[in-house]
Amino acid sequence: MVAGQFDAVGLSGVVLEIAEDMLLIQTPDGLQVQVNLNADTVFEGEAPAVGGFIHVFYNGMMTRSLPAQINAQVVI
Repeated sequence: MVAGQFDAVGLSGVVLEIAEDMLLIQTPDGLQVQVNLNADTVFEGEAPAVGGFIHVFYNGMMTRSLPAQINAQVVI
């Protein structure tokens, strides 16, 4: 699957934390976002690492919680 094959919103940031089912990232404008991962999440390229810069595609829905949360479809 390639990110451009479906309608999705993109978000980029630096990985601050990695857990089994989520990544915590900080966007260039300082927003922290919890990126929730599930069995359908597709990973392209290298595995995310703390301090690495990633691009996440998701369905456009983001919670208003702190940190905000999204459900990742593709992580690059």
